[in-house]
Amino acid sequence: MSKPETRYYTAVHKLLPRIIHREKMHNIYRGGTADVWYSGNLDDLWVEYKWIAKLPKKAFVRLDKLLSPLQQRWLEGRHEEGRNIVVILGTPEGAWVLEGAAWKEPINPEAIRTLGISKQSIADYIKKRTQIDDVLAIPRYTDNQSDLSASLDDNDDSLPDSRRTE
Repeated sequence: MSKPETRYYTAVHKLLPRIIHREKMHNIYRGGTADVWYSGNLDDLWVEYKWIAKLPKKAFVRLDKLLSPLQQRWLEGRHEEGRNIVVILGTPEGAWVLEGAAWKEPINPEAIRTLGISKQSIADYIKKRTQIDDVLAIPRYTDNQSDLSASLDDNDDSLPDSRRTE
């Protein structure tokens, strides 16, 4: 039987478009890496999932108590590098998305009860952060790369000497 956290993100994955790449990050030699890496034609996103079976009645939820020291260091390091990191807290009453270093701040459980979002909304959020449907709006080159040489700057210092026209 899988853990509730695993069941939660598996349910979210079933709601994602197949075009979004998702990869479970499990490394027995190095702990702390976020649970899942998502990649689309817009960007990538690293997500650490946490699950609470029952929200406290009044006490604030402290994710720094749910994350291991290795996970905290990994998230802080990637955030400082400018990576897209998110911690998603799943509960039976809804989910909460914490971008960047927001996981360091306590969460009012009443906010999750009243404003918590559904698994479908989590999937929509991941899609919005990683995938753009209008391929023409993507700044990356996605066409046949055989004609890329025509767009090279012949005076570019990074080119071999034989390609420079000085």
